[in-house]
Amino acid sequence: MQQYIIRRVLLAIPTIIGITILIFMVLRVLPGDPLEQVFSEEQGLMVLSDEELAYARKTLGLDKPLYLQYLIWTGQFFAI
Repeated sequence: MQQYIIRRVLLAIPTIIGITILIFMVLRVLPGDPLEQVFSEEQGLMVLSDEELAYARKTLGLDKPLYLQYLIWTGQFFAI
């Protein structure tokens, strides 16, 4: 019984990693920039200037490579 539980836990680790990669990639494949989707005129929120968008991208880490964005995202996801 103990081996069964250990095997299941060890199989759960790559499954969780795979699911998080899948969710992250689906969110990144959506058309448009995430910030432009949030701060668009259609959303009824304030419209940011180009400088403000660049600052927000840098602050949120959207200017970093995808693998670093993924690591930051998973760190924030599991910190909840």
